[in-house]
Amino acid sequence: MLDPLLRPYCVIHYIGEGDWRDRAIRWATDSEISHSELALVDHETTWCRAISASARDGGVRIKDIDLGSGNWMVQRVGAWADVEACRWARAWLGYGYDWKGILMSQTLAFHRHSESRKFCSELVGLALGLHRPNTLSPGTLRYRIDEMNEAHLAGYTARRLHVGDAAGQEAQL
Repeated sequence: MLDPLLRPYCVIHYIGEGDWRDRAIRWATDSEISHSELALVDHETTWCRAISASARDGGVRIKDIDLGSGNWMVQRVGAWADVEACRWARAWLGYGYDWKGILMSQTLAFHRHSESRKFCSELVGLALGLHRPNTLSPGTLRYRIDEMNEAHLAGYTARRLHVGDAAGQEAQL
């Protein structure tokens, strides 16, 4: 049975050594993460199907990824996120990579980006319904998701503690 507090998809973050681009992103963003993807994880295997914007692959694409390589960190996403996140991300398939956004939003912090192109953490943040996704690096995306998960869980726990009937019984959903 699916956990009602979690979405059926995850966000995966690349923490492998990679090449000079990964090192440059990690250095510029002061993070161990250089790339993020929205993923449907097959819990029976180590494989997942993921969507992201990738400069290496020419823009927004879907790709099968082996999580067993040790190069990826899996992050669960709470029910605060848009249930249609995968559909929203798929709507961007084939669009180009947002080099302007990387330069103007991440490197120079002018928060400028292309409306018709996306970079990885921007696409994932947009699909999840996060505010100003063009300001998110892969590392800040991870922290924003953690914050949202904690806030959602705290609100859910508070509701469960304070909602009940006259006899003090917990309400059933």
